[in-house]
Amino acid sequence: MKKLVILDSFALIFRAYYSYPQTLTLPDGSPINAVYGFTRLLIDTLKKFKPNYLVVVFDSDKPTIRSTEFVQYKANRKETDLNLINQIPKVEKIIKTFDLPVLKVDGYE
Repeated sequence: MKKLVILDSFALIFRAYYSYPQTLTLPDGSPINAVYGFTRLLIDTLKKFKPNYLVVVFDSDKPTIRSTEFVQYKANRKETDLNLINQIPKVEKIIKTFDLPVLKVDGYE
């Protein structure tokens, strides 16, 4: 039987960011704990499941159906840490290096 794995990129990025110490940095001092953790999770997933297909999904840049239908959705959340936000392009580069397809659908997360 063929296997498809769908990776929720932001769930894994956030998990990695808060799981690995911010002492993981580049020589210039930029934190890469989320990048490192995401990459470890990706490699572990590939080894464990040996999928025939793997796709990485990202949240849409546009407002989601949930946020338009329910104004209070995520209203009480703190702003995302800038150190985490700055690591997202590096994670995207890792995904591109692995030559993995990315799916992003407007209005969905």
